[in-house]
Amino acid sequence: MIIHFKSLHNLDLEADELVRKEINEGFESYLREYITFSVTENDTKRDYSIPDENTTVVHCVSEILSGVLSHSESIYELADSIARKLLTVEKDVQSGVAQMGIKVQKGSVIQALIEDDDGYKFIVAKVEHLEFIEAENFRRDIGFPSDNKRVWKSAVIPIDFSDGVISFGTVKCFAKTGENYWTHLFLEMEPAQTDEKNTKEVYAAVNRVLSRRVKTQSPADYTQLQNALIATLQSEQQINYPEMIERLVGTYSPTDESLDMAPVKEQLLALQESGNFDTQFNSVPKAVKNVKKRKYPLTSSIDLYVKEGLGDIKRNIKAVREPNGDKYLKVLCENSDTYNSFVEE
Repeated sequence: MIIHFKSLHNLDLEADELVRKEINEGFESYLREYITFSVTENDTKRDYSIPDENTTVVHCVSEILSGVLSHSESIYELADSIARKLLTVEKDVQSGVAQMGIKVQKGSVIQALIEDDDGYKFIVAKVEHLEFIEAENFRRDIGFPSDNKRVWKSAVIPIDFSDGVISFGTVKCFAKTGENYWTHLFLEMEPAQTDEKNTKEVYAAVNRVLSRRVKTQSPADYTQLQNALIATLQSEQQINYPEMIERLVGTYSPTDESLDMAPVKEQLLALQESGNFDTQFNSVPKAVKNVKKRKYPLTSSIDLYVKEGLGDIKRNIKAVREPNGDKYLKVLCENSDTYNSFVEE
């Protein structure tokens, strides 16, 4: 990986101040770690498209590449413009949420133009910084944690430069929080795939693996896991796919002790590369409305319907086998009229 250009800016919302910092040799290793995380290590990201190449960030990125190729000195002013755009956006966001006691995460902005085997990429990331008071002159300054370096938000913008023409590929974005202001207000980009489609694709892909690897061996464990998957996706929330899989199967204890969950988890995580979905999106409950209602035939006269994912299905429905071999389902009943309609033993 070749780094053609790099910059570091500190954002101070309270002082409305933008400070460009020199990147010395000591910070170079930090910079490479942030870049590597954003480009290759982060499994949680979403594809975005660029609807207008004349927006502030995209225009400046294009000019920075041109400036690097022509050895122009104005590229740092372009980086200033990108950082200033984020400062302005975050000030507006902060003013809107201040009354709720919410504060925009403090941090610095790293920008870099790199070249690897796939071509040029521009990385812009907001990273955690720590504020401290210098012991010598008691001035406030910032530093970066030596361990547990946090990237709050990032965008990796692929750039093609062929025959003197600059074009952009699909942008990979990540945001721990504040996805809307980072992608829509700052980067001014649009999701390449809708949240609804992502929700449908994730359910279909994960359920296929569970059907093949779990249901054939242990239908009861499949029911538990399918229910948990539906319960997750029917709730409006930000989905980070690796974290969702960890919650779903990482600590799951199968009722069938011979069921090995390790290869199931491995196959589910592999869907990050092969699946037709983003690994970060907002779940849309209506996307799973057709799978939430499940029918379980009991007898020729009775069917059991489950209308949605249950938080704890084992608390609501249990299988019971009588000494004579008869099998029953014990179902939690919270409706008194329904309960009183049957004979109590």
